[in-house]
Amino acid sequence: MSESMERRRPSEMGESGAEEITVEQLQGVSGDIEFHRLLPGYVEYKNSPPVAEEPLDHGTGSHALEGILNDGFKPQQADQILHGEKVAHGETSTQVEPVSFAIGDRNGDKVSHLYAIWACNNIELNYNSDADLHNSRIERVLNDVYGGIDSTIERRVMKEVNARQVEYADDEHMTHDQKVKLAKDEMRKIIEHKFIDRSQSGANTFNPQRMKERYAQLEAVTDGDASLDDTEKVLRDTLLLEEARHYFTERDAPKAPLYKTGEVIDWAIGQIRDINSDLGKRTRDALQIQKRKVLAYEALPQEERHERENQFPCFIIVEGKGLKAQEVDYLERGQEVRSDNTVEAQRIREIQVPESKVTEVEQRVSNAGLSNIRVVPIEYFEMQEVIEYKKQIS
Repeated sequence: MSESMERRRPSEMGESGAEEITVEQLQGVSGDIEFHRLLPGYVEYKNSPPVAEEPLDHGTGSHALEGILNDGFKPQQADQILHGEKVAHGETSTQVEPVSFAIGDRNGDKVSHLYAIWACNNIELNYNSDADLHNSRIERVLNDVYGGIDSTIERRVMKEVNARQVEYADDEHMTHDQKVKLAKDEMRKIIEHKFIDRSQSGANTFNPQRMKERYAQLEAVTDGDASLDDTEKVLRDTLLLEEARHYFTERDAPKAPLYKTGEVIDWAIGQIRDINSDLGKRTRDALQIQKRKVLAYEALPQEERHERENQFPCFIIVEGKGLKAQEVDYLERGQEVRSDNTVEAQRIREIQVPESKVTEVEQRVSNAGLSNIRVVPIEYFEMQEVIEYKKQIS
């Protein structure tokens, strides 16, 4: 693991070393009955020592948890991924996706909890931070982790502008400022699609009906029957737009800059309809991937389909010390760690799930032959959100 990761502090959830908190100190934070019922357990948890020296976070759903407990975190072919943050990759690709973790600081906690929520169709928590906070969960993540949408757009675009100054220089068709404005407009669409458009529960869960609709939309695009707006939406939803950025430029060259997205989309429409073009072939491959994925899902036993469609959120902390993995930035405000190899279940140190599922998950852990894993209510994270917010405004 990199030296920069080794310097990072443990997750604030369960971090020791600070002055211990008491129930009395937090009595006035919320008037919610469930908050107060859970408060003694939360205080005991918060005062306990950290479970990992170099914590890594992973948010997922309960169906994936079963496989993780038995087989570890395994890289998967994209078209076999039916849940998780990479579920959209499987709509157009068969490549092997690495296992991803967030560095276990407070930013990583927030992002991974969000992914855990997105992996579920129904959020049934005994206490939900939304009861005491006015802004939505997604707004809190965007503001707390990424510094808000506007500052994230500015930061991301200027990074590209500084790296590609020649392309952003004035030319006979467009000024530098016009290019920057187009780039910012595109970055806003990217961020809103990644977070806001997918902010409902179940966004990171395979949905066969949604896939069938996507198949019909993509088929209409290849046949030339889709409108420009529908074509752009399908390109974004299936991640084909990112591939088009690469095909638009010469092979092995950097992908098209953000300000050229309009050109890329216009170009991609013609390419998709050409069955002999690289992008046309990729799009038709994507259609077949989607068709196979729907058929495979429908062939599953009814019990397994029901389980996949009724998952609960799972937030997992693993020990990152000694793990061979690649550390990368995501949106410049946090760190992500990716492993191309299986990460053993024995590295799991803590699992957070809804309070009503704690006993069930403890039994799953035992059945998998694992020990020394703490299973706690994910409601504690919800409480931490409210406590932090009230502390900021006091």
